[in-house]
Order: sequence, then structure tokens, then C-alpha cells
Amino acid sequence: IPRCLPWAWITESGEGEGGVARMATSAVLAANQARDFVRPRLRPGESAELVFAMLNPLDAEVEVTLDPTVGNRPDLGDVPTETGFAEGTSLGVLLAEQNVHVLTKPFTTTIAKLNDLADVHEAFSGEDGDRLSALKAQDDRDVIPDRKMHKVLVRLRFRAHGSPPATAGDA
Repeated sequence: IPRCLPWAWITESGEGEGGVARMATSAVLAANQARDFVRPRLRPGESAELVFAMLNPLDAEVEVTLDPTVGNRPDLGDVPTETGFAEGTSLGVLLAEQNVHVLTKPFTTTIAKLNDLADVHEAFSGEDGDRLSALKAQDDRDVIPDRKMHKVLVRLRFRAHGSPPATAGDA
């Protein structure tokens, strides 16, 4: 039920995108910027994190259980093997295509109910504020760095398959 919106991602080398507000521009300027933009890539063995927002559109609290490791390949080697894959199934195809290993463990959280008048000071009751504080106290800050009313920021950590490139100091 929650709506998920990507916010930012960054690699351990500092490359990434998102996480900053951008000015609205003309369609021509936006098209030119998109044409010239080179999307950063994750290198073999490099770690990164993805931050996205989950929003509850309902007028009731929602308990969310998320298992980000569900798509991890059974093998952690550089080359996928057919053993462990459910050959000829959609799950087997999904697992064979994975190019990262998700490091974030499965988690459960509760997202507060939607209150579209929450920006109006009186509309956000003391009871709602107390409940939000209680939910924040239960959060694992590594997975849920922040929450605000019916919105939760979620951080997923992952590592690209493959060995990191050798550096001059490794010889």
C-alpha cells in the first residue's frame, strides 16, 4: 500500500544523484541537461546506498514489512551458477539478472496515518505527535534515518557483484 519514491543514491566513491531540490526549468533546458548527463555507474565490488521515501496514503496506520534481500542471488560469486536458481521460472530469471547483493536486513515498521492537514498546527494533535515520537524511538536509524508524519525515509545498502579493481597498493 505505501507509495515509494526514490530520493537519492550514492556510491562509496561519492558518485550518485538526487538528494537535492532542483529548480523547475523549461522543457528545452531540461532536455539539453538530460542529453548531456552521464549517469554514474557502480563499479565491481563497490558499495552504495539508496534512499527512498515511503508514504502512507491511507487514513489509518500501516505496518510495512520489507525484505530487500529477496532478490539476492544464492551464490555470491562473480559468475552466476544455475544451481540454486529455479530454472525456467520468473524467480530464476530475476535472480540471474541481479548485479548487486543487498546488505540491508529485512525490517518491519509502522507508518502513521495520512493527515493532509498536518501542516496546519492545530490539525496535528498531541496524540499524533506522541505516536510519531514513539515510532521514531523504535526505528533503526541505519535503515530508517528519518520520519515525518505519514512519510518515512528508508536507506538500503548494497554491494555490486564482482571483485573491486586492483589498486597500485595491492601488488
